[in-house]
Amino acid sequence: MNSAFILPLMLLLIAALTLRTIHKSWFSPGAFFPLLWFFFTIIPIIFAIEYPTPVFGIWVITAFCISIGVGSLLAVPGNNLWSNSSMLNTHSMTEYSKTVQWGTAVTSFLSLIGIFFLIRYTTMKFQLDYSFFSLLALPNQISVERNYELLVYPLHLKFFLYWLFPAALFAGVGFALAKSKKQYFLYFSPLFISVMKGTLETTRSTILLALVLWLAGYAGARVAQRDNLKHFFDKKSFIFISIASIVFVFLFVALQWLREAGGDFVAELLIERIKLYFFGYLSAFSLWVSSVQNVDITLGMTTFAGPFSFLGIIDRELGFYDSTTIYGLTSTNVYTALRGIINDFSIVGSLVFGMGIGFGATMAFQKSLQGYIFWLIPLTMFYAFTLYAPLISIFHYNSVIASLVIVFSTFFLIPRPAAE
Repeated sequence: MNSAFILPLMLLLIAALTLRTIHKSWFSPGAFFPLLWFFFTIIPIIFAIEYPTPVFGIWVITAFCISIGVGSLLAVPGNNLWSNSSMLNTHSMTEYSKTVQWGTAVTSFLSLIGIFFLIRYTTMKFQLDYSFFSLLALPNQISVERNYELLVYPLHLKFFLYWLFPAALFAGVGFALAKSKKQYFLYFSPLFISVMKGTLETTRSTILLALVLWLAGYAGARVAQRDNLKHFFDKKSFIFISIASIVFVFLFVALQWLREAGGDFVAELLIERIKLYFFGYLSAFSLWVSSVQNVDITLGMTTFAGPFSFLGIIDRELGFYDSTTIYGLTSTNVYTALRGIINDFSIVGSLVFGMGIGFGATMAFQKSLQGYIFWLIPLTMFYAFTLYAPLISIFHYNSVIASLVIVFSTFFLIPRPAAE
């Protein structure tokens, strides 16, 4: 490891530990964001050492994480995060467990219907039958059509497939509330469905988005439950995340094979693609931010490209960023969410924006601790944004924003329990 990385990495870890000590929880936004980015930074440095990574990029990441910590402290100084315990609604989330179960079941069923319609529509479009070998060739056909932007799904198919993301969010919340292992199958079912959809379309982003929403919902529900928040992992979540990580790597290899229509792989090329997908973002961002001279300020239109595109203010293109070569012939167009924030507000402005994120997310964290379910919407958005940040801003996806609003809005259909 380059010795120049040591100081910014140490400051990143110190920032996380300091906020954890002050706010007494790893789920506090001021601790959560720098802790995850410590790992998002050090892991590529260790496992993709050949990728050029200017240290200036690491300093920018560290400064942004610290700005979130500063905003978090401005929102709730000291250990005041846990004050006003008399205001707590101790029944807050358990009262909604039935709603979450039904929400997971209904949205999972709708998305499963979408999978059926997807197979039916694409087999008819490509004139395939339902034999094993035809279905095996289907992902490659879909991939080719999608890459040339020739594949347009009918409205009813889009409608049913959309419910996968609310299902994943419902399920993450439900897993945090689950009292019986019998419920686990229901709460894992959206992830299985995302694997089916990702396999058919050969898109890793579908699986990853579903997993991120599942984890964000799980984290938000744990906060509202005040469930062992001093520890980042409990035994249940550690086992799940370990298994999910192994499965995702396996799926990456399988989907790459399907994209190539089952062609022969050169092991060295496969390893390079895996490294690029999992570790290339840090090098790409660091090279970009170290070379950029002037940024055309876009005032949120890059970070929040989804809503701005929906409103017709911008035209969002597939891929969003141009690719850059980071090593030999290896190129990527994944620059992390930080590039978008800097595009929007400049490097200095991004630190002010980071303080705003820290302030707002910590206010949401405190209100969620006190049982105010509405505040789980911005808090869960923050967790989802953080988990997806190594790739791009999660607010590029309107379906994700809508899922967060839909899921937590259903809770308002149930009367708030009266305080005893």
